[in-house]
Amino acid sequence: MKRFFLIFFFCGLIVAAFAQTELEIEIRPRVLFDKGYKAPLSDGEKLAISVSQRSSLALLHAAGRIAMCFDIRDVRVWGDDDRFNYSGMFGNTSGIAVYRAWVALKPTESLQIKVGRQTLNYDDQRILSNRGWNDYQITYDALLIGFSRNNHTLDLGTSYNNQKHRGDSYSPLKIKNLNLLHYAFTKPAHTFSLISVVSGNTKSDTTTALAYTSTLGAGAIGNPGDWRYQAYFYLQKKHDPLWDGLAWCLSLNGGFHFTEGKIGARIGADILSGATNSASTFDLLYGKRHGFYGYMDYFNRIPEQGLEDYYLSLEYQLAKPLRVMLDLHYFELQHFQPASSTASPGSEADLTLKWYFSEATTIQGGYSVFLPTSTMQVVYPAATAQKMQHFIYLMITAKPRIKL
Repeated sequence: MKRFFLIFFFCGLIVAAFAQTELEIEIRPRVLFDKGYKAPLSDGEKLAISVSQRSSLALLHAAGRIAMCFDIRDVRVWGDDDRFNYSGMFGNTSGIAVYRAWVALKPTESLQIKVGRQTLNYDDQRILSNRGWNDYQITYDALLIGFSRNNHTLDLGTSYNNQKHRGDSYSPLKIKNLNLLHYAFTKPAHTFSLISVVSGNTKSDTTTALAYTSTLGAGAIGNPGDWRYQAYFYLQKKHDPLWDGLAWCLSLNGGFHFTEGKIGARIGADILSGATNSASTFDLLYGKRHGFYGYMDYFNRIPEQGLEDYYLSLEYQLAKPLRVMLDLHYFELQHFQPASSTASPGSEADLTLKWYFSEATTIQGGYSVFLPTSTMQVVYPAATAQKMQHFIYLMITAKPRIKL
């Protein structure tokens, strides 16, 4: 491991002598007091306390028509070392991995070809995102061709994945083949976009046939004056005789900031289709989860019955570096037939305090509470009906960029 870091360091010194090079460092520890985070607790389960940490070191290099990035990352829970004995803990053998490793070529001013492990973020990140809350985040081994001129941008991307150099088996939980087309037109204070994603998963880990899903989306986002708005609509089709249905997602929200941005409010709704089977249930693919449907992350996987999320967000600047935010969510299952029960699995409140400690460092804490109904047991059968769930977190993010 020491040899790896020495090679990384000396490579950085060499390229710094000839081009514009930056070193990006990120240290992000987070403590979680979990009494129902991600899944409702059943009777007898107790509070769990854990500390996780994300540590990254990235080398960013640009010279003329070439740009490169090499980013290594360690993610761990404090105390998870697998090298230990009675006298101490000495590290984890599987902690470090490559987060980003790409090269970008610019044959012309308008054209860029980017290949390697990279992040993909588009529009409202509904179906493709790097998902920053997740300690590991998500990157894509892909080829991305981008074209931009004036107010127009067009991206074409593709990715084809294997578990090893030879061998056909691949987990159906991972996307085997991903194809992307994205177009955006930008004018002052407004952006309009179209996206098409065709993704293929193996039908099982012992077969090679792929089941493809097509997702088409269109949307607009803008901030004219003190106002903000966002509107996106997606259609999705699974190309498989066993999945005869069309899924969809509608996201609308609008709000404003005034008194020089000290006060803000936003109201919105996310509706994701569902059915009595999964044929018409919208699949988020590799899109963003945390924050969209509450910070408790109960709906990271959309229920078979679909989901409706109606929310109100309030924000206030307590002082110049300190902001407090309150998000209120009311949930319903989009396709819920029993008339004897409520369609709502519950509601949630998320309180967040963010301190911009310095230019490169933020300190953030939050408290979230979920109030379930008996319908929550449709989504989580093991959940205890109508038992309040909550969690608290505190997170420090230090992310300086150093010019070499």
